[in-house]
Amino acid sequence: MASVIDVTVLHDLIVTFDKQVRRLEDDLSKATDKINRGVEEKTRLQDENVRLKAYIIELEHRLGKSSRNSSKPPSSDGLAKAKPGHRKRSSGGQPGHKGHTLTRASAVDCIVEHRPETCPKCGGSLSPIKGKVCSVRQVQDLPARCPLEITDHRVWACCCDRCGAHTVGRFPEDVRGAVQYGPRMQELVVYLGVAQFLPLRRIGQVIAAMTGSHPAQGTIDAYIQSFVDCFKGVHRRLEALAKDAEVCGCDATGIASLTDAQSDDGGVVFFVAGYEPW
Repeated sequence: MASVIDVTVLHDLIVTFDKQVRRLEDDLSKATDKINRGVEEKTRLQDENVRLKAYIIELEHRLGKSSRNSSKPPSSDGLAKAKPGHRKRSSGGQPGHKGHTLTRASAVDCIVEHRPETCPKCGGSLSPIKGKVCSVRQVQDLPARCPLEITDHRVWACCCDRCGAHTVGRFPEDVRGAVQYGPRMQELVVYLGVAQFLPLRRIGQVIAAMTGSHPAQGTIDAYIQSFVDCFKGVHRRLEALAKDAEVCGCDATGIASLTDAQSDDGGVVFFVAGYEPW
């Protein structure tokens, strides 16, 4: 009877131990799965961390860009102004730079004499007393206003004393209107419009302030267009060179591009710059 009991107890112990082993194996399997999931999550987080760090660096790089340190236009800077950094070079003319100092002119248009009128010691008059120039300073300035130089072109009709034939003179080729502006006025208009990029209205205002004469906007535009027409041959030549070039440069402004469906040869649309007064 005792041996039977021992065998039963032993069997129960084995069953109990077997259940515990299975439970431990299940716990171990769950722990292993949890560890594996943790490793996978760690790997995912590490990859995400690397991606986010790269994204932050890219954003910082973008935020650090401005028109001062990149090709971005000034309009992209917004209202905030960049703080002035440390100047790596001193102000003023740099080494090797050729200076442009205002020098004294030898041809003088006007001389203003500044003579003392009375003696500061005794109060006597100094006007009849001869003196000498002891110091000279020069002022170079614009004239108050330069009125236009008015030129009348007169054509004469003459009768030959020998044969009695009447002959009429001819106006110069560039004198076509009853009243018109001269070539120097036209040159000034073209300079202000093409070189200084002033709009038509402001060109008239500048000329009026300088001369007292206010040319009409239509006249100003006609002068500029006449100047532009002189370069049509140059524009056509540039157009031909651009078409034949393998690579054409352009600025940051986007340009339209023709696809194969829009063009037979799939060419690129290019623009030749011209004057636009407005």
